[in-house]
Amino acid sequence: MYQTKRFGLVASKQEYLMLCRAEHTRKRLAKKKPTGQRLSAFKVHKNK
Repeated sequence: MYQTKRFGLVASKQEYLMLCRAEHTRKRLAKKKPTGQRLSAFKVHKNK
């Protein structure tokens, strides 16, 4: 058993490291812009 401040009691150091990595990944992906909407390479504007 391994006691931590962030996650409380975890089974092992490996589990603690896994939780830290998952939290870091979740925060990194939350900052990333959604790539579902593809923008065109250039926009054509008509002058009137």
